Parts: sequence; C-alpha cells; structure tokens
Amino acid sequence: MKIAIVIILVITVLIFVFIAVDNSSRADIKAWAATQGYSVVSIDETVFDAGPYWIKSKGQRIYRCVLLDESGHRRLMYMRTGLFENDYEFYGDEQ
Repeated sequence: MKIAIVIILVITVLIFVFIAVDNSSRADIKAWAATQGYSVVSIDETVFDAGPYWIKSKGQRIYRCVLLDESGHRRLMYMRTGLFENDYEFYGDEQ
C-alpha cells in the first residue's frame, strides 16, 4: 500500500513538472515575440515535425508558432526551447 502511494506521488510530481516546463517555454516564446514586435496567433508543440531543426537533445522542445507582424502578415516560425538556451528560426514564407 505504501509503495502505491509513493508511485502515485511521483507520477503527480512528474505531471506538474511537465506542465510547468511547457508553461515556461510558452511564456518565453510570447516574451520573445513581444520584444520583436510580433503577436502570437498560435503555439503548438511538435512531435514529428521538427521544422529546420535536425537535432533535439534531451530536455528540448520544438514549437510551431504562427506570428502576426505589425503590418498584419502571418509568419511561420519554429522555436526550440531548452533549459539553457532558446533558438528561434523563421521557416518558410509568409502565410
């Protein structure tokens, strides 16, 4: 019985950590977009579509973002976020 409680507590902590990391990554993307003059239309974490990134190391996530620039044009951007640094790359043309 005690082992089951410990397992449930560990799983619960892991879920909260996963959610906290995702929220932090999304906040980093929104902050970067705001400093560059973009507004965020959508942010989706990718699993199979890595965009311009060939390598993703442990702890990194890749997000597919649609941004709106000051003139109203939509831009597709992939962003790789991690513990120590973030990479932001435009991918493709305006939508």
